[in-house]
Amino acid sequence: MVRASPPARSASSGEMSELMFGRPDFERYANGVRRLRGFIPLPEGPTTRCPGTEMIGETRNNGVGRLMGFVFRDEDAMLLEWTNGQLRFWRNGALVQDGGAPYSIATPYNATQAKSLQSLQSSDRIYLTGGGLRPQRLSRMAIDDWSIENTPFVGGPFAPRNLDQSIEISASAATGTVTLTATGDVFLADHVGSLFRLQETDSSATPFWTGNTETEIGDQYYHGPNLYEIVGFDAKNGTTGATAPTVDVDENVSADADVIWSAISNDNSGNVPDWTAGETVRFGNRRFSDGWTIEVIGFTASGRKTGVNPPVHIQGRVLTEKGGPVYEFVTDGIGIVEITAVAGPRSATAEVRKRLPDGLTERPTYRWSEAAWSDLRGWPRAIGAFQQRHCYGGTPMDPRTMWFSVIGGTVDMTDNGLEDDGFSYILASPRARAGEIRSILAAGETLHIFTSGDEFFGSATDADRAFAAETARFSSDTAHGAADVPPILIDGAPVFLHKNSRQLFAQMINPNSGKFIGENLTQIARHILGRGADRLVYQEDPVPVVWARGTDGALIGLTYLPGQKVVGFHRHDLAGGFVEDIEVLPSDDGLSEDLYLIVRRQINGQTRRFIERMKHPFIELDGLEPDLQDAWFQYCAVRYQGTATTEISGLDHLEGETVTAWTERGAFARLTVTGGAVTLPHPVTSAITGLDATDLQNIETLDIVMGTPDGGDEGRKRTHRVTGMRVHRTVGGRFSVIQTTSCERRETASQPIFNERAFALPSLRDGVVEIGGHKGWSHQTALKFTPDPGAPFTLVSRTPTLMVTDS
Repeated sequence: MVRASPPARSASSGEMSELMFGRPDFERYANGVRRLRGFIPLPEGPTTRCPGTEMIGETRNNGVGRLMGFVFRDEDAMLLEWTNGQLRFWRNGALVQDGGAPYSIATPYNATQAKSLQSLQSSDRIYLTGGGLRPQRLSRMAIDDWSIENTPFVGGPFAPRNLDQSIEISASAATGTVTLTATGDVFLADHVGSLFRLQETDSSATPFWTGNTETEIGDQYYHGPNLYEIVGFDAKNGTTGATAPTVDVDENVSADADVIWSAISNDNSGNVPDWTAGETVRFGNRRFSDGWTIEVIGFTASGRKTGVNPPVHIQGRVLTEKGGPVYEFVTDGIGIVEITAVAGPRSATAEVRKRLPDGLTERPTYRWSEAAWSDLRGWPRAIGAFQQRHCYGGTPMDPRTMWFSVIGGTVDMTDNGLEDDGFSYILASPRARAGEIRSILAAGETLHIFTSGDEFFGSATDADRAFAAETARFSSDTAHGAADVPPILIDGAPVFLHKNSRQLFAQMINPNSGKFIGENLTQIARHILGRGADRLVYQEDPVPVVWARGTDGALIGLTYLPGQKVVGFHRHDLAGGFVEDIEVLPSDDGLSEDLYLIVRRQINGQTRRFIERMKHPFIELDGLEPDLQDAWFQYCAVRYQGTATTEISGLDHLEGETVTAWTERGAFARLTVTGGAVTLPHPVTSAITGLDATDLQNIETLDIVMGTPDGGDEGRKRTHRVTGMRVHRTVGGRFSVIQTTSCERRETASQPIFNERAFALPSLRDGVVEIGGHKGWSHQTALKFTPDPGAPFTLVSRTPTLMVTDS
């Protein structure tokens, strides 16, 4: 007979798969448990009871919703609630109000489309993709002043250029509303709202710039691909006319006499002098006229020359040299229009967004491109940012193409071939299967692209140059395939959901090979995601937990600290609630983070959808002992604090339900809400009242492995004598022993961990307590711990003492 006391110092490996139960040799086995429901393993080793939730409100019209965070600063965070066609805003746990009613705005998304949204925040704006709709831009002017609009892209992006020289397009004018005429079938009804890019192919009618050539105002010249027009000449001074200059809607300034003006701003923020007639002015002088600040940019003259220095600017007007001409940039040979109506496959009406070359009105061009995104070609599903560029990816027609904005741009997709211009990139899979782009995530100097078939990573091939068309390179080391769920970034490594939605991977670099590998975090807990998950968020503080929404309505957690090899899964049932969405935001004080949930509940026979906020674990988070009255383990709960009373009201949302109240006198359970209130048997000054999940919360250890001098202990009977367990800030709980003989499990009657006096007030206990054993013999032995209703429970370690024998 052998006596042993194998200690269990930690539960940081969380709940483990049954397939691991026979692997006591596995390095993380000693820190794992058989079942962890309603408890959270901490990185330090203990396991603490999962806190409850605070009911902060209901979704709009009790509808299906999506939560999204808006974080300008940690102390300036808002929760966005998307429902069918509407968006509401929560701040500090309350709805933003407008005239006494919840403030909301209309959106183009129904509830299903809102679920698929991907977002990218840039300052006070959020850029959105998904839902099969064109990208949107959500802007905040104030907490009660928001707007949403089509993202106003500039300069593209465009699909590859037409290569069929027999299909040409011409325009009726260079600006304004124009008619496009094609020599072949081009236009479709779904092109309405889409951009077209037209590039001039014949510019022979306009001369190229040459130096010191006689010229006049209005003459045009090409220099490189750009067309310029002379609009004035430099001179010492000029004299204003008799009529004040005016500014039209296109910001063109009309004036008499020999002074040429340019519009600067439609106000007088610079406090410049008013324009006066007959005044002598010099180049660069500013005046205020017609509600605009205008500036002298040249003077009319004749018999002047083109000068020595050619124009090279790409916008506005520039004086190239003292005493020389003022050149206005006209076009780079490329114009952009937006289709407003389609008359037929060869004729369409369009609005000019970027001036067309004049030659297109007489000479058609085959060098045209339609927009890469449209109702016809589809819209991108993924969005991200990398090295000062916005990134988009994955349309129905181009599922593996990435599009990048100009450097420093959010909506400018112009691609003129310059290094800081926008560009596109087609991912090439090294494998036979090629998946569609699903998510984009930047991690330091690497851009990760997740597709349904491969995981790509990209960067600039030259560290001294920008990430651009010539330097961008993408490779793929792994091919697990990702679900259509945005990944999260933890300590510089992306964590993503496998395409089967039931496995969680961390994408990291193998230090030996230097290649990316996908570490399967769910390998030892492959059951944990059940039927799959469809949402991931990361709560770094107060406990580093990856939260996942299970498609079965469960809340799944992963305590994850990769640097310390802490990987521990846990599942939670929120008192029978069905979790529909989750989001993490900075707490109201900005010092930690909160988990928000949309929880569907059946209340008094009715379906209700609540927005709930999970409280923080009842542990020392700031070096101060937690107040027992702050122990919050009820769900969809509310708090009362005030004068002593036996009636707790404010529970209308739980009408007809059985609830538990945690008070300074302990827990009062099995209370029924009637008329929005419950009656307690004793008066209290503090009560946290809500739904109870105690029956669904427990820790069940793995079978206790003793080991014997002559080998393993499997097949040998043992008996559990006693267990010493260390607790932290614990009020009460119960334990039982689970014994298995010849695959038949039986559980002893549960016993209290502490011997309580009747009606004793609750108190926190720290240290070691001895719990009794069971004298029966069995092949396997495990322990089960459950909390008391409403009571804190943190298990630090346990040391069971067993006897094992051959007989």
